[in-house]
Amino acid sequence: MPFSAEEYFCFRCGAKYNWGDLTTSRAGNLLCLRCVEQLENEPVRKCPVDGTEMKKQRVLDKFMVDRCPECGGTWFDKGELKVVQKAAYEAGKNDISDFEALFLR
Repeated sequence: MPFSAEEYFCFRCGAKYNWGDLTTSRAGNLLCLRCVEQLENEPVRKCPVDGTEMKKQRVLDKFMVDRCPECGGTWFDKGELKVVQKAAYEAGKNDISDFEALFLR
């Protein structure tokens, strides 16, 4: 019987990889190098409310949101809020008052 290497999947993109081709995130999820680079190399944006340079914050190991340190606004790209809403629903967090728990620190 031939030896077969186990296959693992990137948490973010879902592509299949060998163990050595993945890295473990701070949250313990396996990510491919392409997804890590995409998450870490998002451009810095300015807040549309007050023009302050926003800070990046990783959410659910899937994407980055932009948060303004001045006004406190959180800005999502298209489709990202739906990912957060789905995760909240699946976690039984129908009450968005615990919304902050979804953000990785």
